[in-house]
Amino acid sequence: MTRPDQSQAPARDAICYEDIYTVEYANKRDVEFFRNRLADQHCERILEVGCGTGRVYEALRDLDPQPSYVGIDYSRSALKYFSERHPEAETIEGFFPDCLSTKIEHDFDAVMFSFNGLSYMPDKRRPEFFDGCQRVLHERGRMLLHFFRFDPARLILAHQPEAFVKEFDVNGLTVGKYIATRMMDDVEPNATRRTFSYRFSDANGPGEIVKVFDVFQCHSERIFEQIRAAGFTEITLFSDPYATGYDAAADDVYLEARLG
Repeated sequence: MTRPDQSQAPARDAICYEDIYTVEYANKRDVEFFRNRLADQHCERILEVGCGTGRVYEALRDLDPQPSYVGIDYSRSALKYFSERHPEAETIEGFFPDCLSTKIEHDFDAVMFSFNGLSYMPDKRRPEFFDGCQRVLHERGRMLLHFFRFDPARLILAHQPEAFVKEFDVNGLTVGKYIATRMMDDVEPNATRRTFSYRFSDANGPGEIVKVFDVFQCHSERIFEQIRAAGFTEITLFSDPYATGYDAAADDVYLEARLG
């Protein structure tokens, strides 16, 4: 399967997303979830898919005993940023699960995948991802996931700097100097993707910008079915003790799945 070449993304993108992930995004709720679960279970070997610039690794360094960590990401610039700060961490550049046979050893105790990865992953790609997780885990290994129960844009939007306003669903909410009004909402029959169109305006009057973009709508029940199909027989959902009170907090899913 042909993958987009994103390995040469500008370094400023890595720095920008590092700021969003560690400061803006969700008060690090997913990071705390991973850390708490790994501390409770004393995992020896863990794999993080989509490790980015190392925000989860940062939270795991004081675990005792210290687990063996491997992080994988397709962004060369993000991994460079990660490695410059933590040269001791093992990182792999590539798409998961494409590089399972060539770059990743198996028999991990846990696999982690966070932020909006599953929420934006096409439905047809998720079974491949879950099968890959099953292949790298030992017989009682577990998968730790965080994703959004419904539309991820509603949660992400409130934590973006002004430069990203035009990329997300603001729907009448004033963010920075822009006000966005939804012009169209086209829902596909299978309800897995929605196309939005917005007109952006500022304090000086109607704007001429119309932005059209896609948002994958994440259905938790569908994901649960795909996880079970990959051989995970125990699925446990966790409440969000770090919620800060905004509406989208209820959309966060924290999940642990074990192999049978």
